[in-house]
Amino acid sequence: MRASDPEPQWACFVDQLLGKEALRRLLGQTEMAEPYVWSLPDPELPLTLSECFDLDSLVMGARGNWGEVRVAGRQQEASEWIAGKTPSPELVRKLLCAGHSLVINDLQDKVFPVFSLCQELSALLVSGVNCNAYLTPAGAQGLAKHYDDEDVIVVQLRGAKTWRLYPPARALNPFPGLDYCQPYVDDCQEFSQQSMTPGKALYMPRGVPHEAFCTDDASLHLTFSIQAVSQTDLLHALVEAVSFHLDDPYRLRRRLPLTWLKGGRATGSGLLATRALLSSLAADLTAASLDQAMATLLGKRFNGLSSPFLSGCSELEPDLHDSSALRLCVSQVLVHVPSVKKAFFKGGSLDLGDKEDIEFVGQLESRKVFLVDALPGQDAQARLLLARRLIDLGLIERV
Repeated sequence: MRASDPEPQWACFVDQLLGKEALRRLLGQTEMAEPYVWSLPDPELPLTLSECFDLDSLVMGARGNWGEVRVAGRQQEASEWIAGKTPSPELVRKLLCAGHSLVINDLQDKVFPVFSLCQELSALLVSGVNCNAYLTPAGAQGLAKHYDDEDVIVVQLRGAKTWRLYPPARALNPFPGLDYCQPYVDDCQEFSQQSMTPGKALYMPRGVPHEAFCTDDASLHLTFSIQAVSQTDLLHALVEAVSFHLDDPYRLRRRLPLTWLKGGRATGSGLLATRALLSSLAADLTAASLDQAMATLLGKRFNGLSSPFLSGCSELEPDLHDSSALRLCVSQVLVHVPSVKKAFFKGGSLDLGDKEDIEFVGQLESRKVFLVDALPGQDAQARLLLARRLIDLGLIERV
């Protein structure tokens, strides 16, 4: 498959956000266990994002929903202000002037550069990414000391904020759905301190207790939450794959004994039987069944990462022709699972029937530019139809 020069950059906004060291850490083979602060490679990125942040428009866009706009900290006091009222620019500014912090939720659905950044981060990390904006008046604190159940990247846009990061008093590695452990937070006393000014970013692993304060300046920062794929996700997919694809059609499908259900507990013999079942599943685990689980997991996860903004754009390319240059969208991710002859991407999958299809997927994965006439297809018309279909799916874009 032919490629044209020069090769495109991997991403646009992500390149401006992550330096080499931050990128190396995020893409490392092991999880980042410690907070990390860096200076943005492009110091203009905070200005670019800040200029897109129109508080009045965002508040009006909330359409009276305090879930879209919410008060962070001092909620009890704020409830007296907002009871029976809908969010409005005037009310929001009164809250800010009174020292309340405000949060604009899901900024990726409201500000296009933030949407692009979230999409590029999700492609890079093969994870869901969403973004909230936090406005804190001078001299105020937003949320009290707490921890998050997702990894986050904080980007300071305006003003300054001082962050206190507490080593967990007890081991924490939470993920969504686990009970919140306030006593673990209360026990934290010692802390390290980071001063965040425009042009700085902070990575914080889930489970790190923290709090942030403004001093002389009001602050605006963005928090990007990363919904990583966990071992639990893989095990759920593996149980599904094993229950549907093993030769034994009864394994994991037998009815539970009524004595367990009526008694609310498994019997002693049931415990032994379940242990034996799990041991046999582990012994019978094959690369094929694990690959099938990965395919199930990727299919569900990538469908959840799809966005209507990424698809349906082929009508914008009426002059597409054989020499048009294409590439994998910078906000897309493509994963080839050979054992199931599929390649998964945000919003769908490709069936790979022959060597030509596999070579094409390899070309896409390399993120090099290619021409329409290098696509698989019997003739020029078939290649153009395929190009338009892949553009509509949000998989490729015109260079």
